[in-house]
Order: sequence, then structure tokens, then C-alpha cells
Amino acid sequence: MGRYFFKPQGSLRISSSTTSLQVPPPPPVYASPPPPPVYASPPPLPVYASPPPPLEIIANYHYSSPPPPPVYKSPPPPPVYSSPPPPPVYKSPPPPLVYKSPPPPLVYKSPPPPHY
Repeated sequence: MGRYFFKPQGSLRISSSTTSLQVPPPPPVYASPPPPPVYASPPPLPVYASPPPPLEIIANYHYSSPPPPPVYKSPPPPPVYSSPPPPPVYKSPPPPLVYKSPPPPLVYKSPPPPHY
């Protein structure tokens, strides 16, 4: 697009006080609007790798026969003791409490015989 120009309007005025000509200033000249921005084409859609095939297909593809079953180790044998452990030893119960014999009964002296 080209530039827009505005035609000045108005006429020349001659001032009576001076012989010089006064020309009104021309209206501002605006440049044409800037062209719209040019955008690069949108980026291509991302390309995702295809998901890996299931494991069974890979296993069957690599092996002519199915893989052997897993081999588990046998459980460890129980521990072997040379002799059975001795039975627990308990302390003997404490002897029964011994009480002191009760004190003998009090012995009272016989009252003195009466005096006549």
C-alpha cells in the first residue's frame, strides 16, 4: 500500500500588517499502517515413537520355543544341632519361711499368803 497524503485545505492569507505571506502549516501526513506481522508456518506436530510391542511378542520373536520356567532354589535345610539343647534350668523354690516360736506364756508369781 502506498502512503496516504492529505491535500492541504485553506487558502493563502495575506496579513494587512506585513507584506510577508503566512502559509498555514500543512496537516500532518501519516504513513500507511504497518503491514500485518508475518508469522512463520506453525511447527509440525511432534512425532512420537510408536510404543514398544508387548513383552510376549518380543519373547516369542527371539525364542523359537517359549522360555523355560524360572528355576527356584530349594529352601535351605533346617539347622542341624549336634545335640538337643538342654532343658531350661529353673532355680529351686525358696524354702518356706521359718517363724520363731511364740514366746512362752507369762508366768505369774503366786500371790503371797495372807498375814493373820
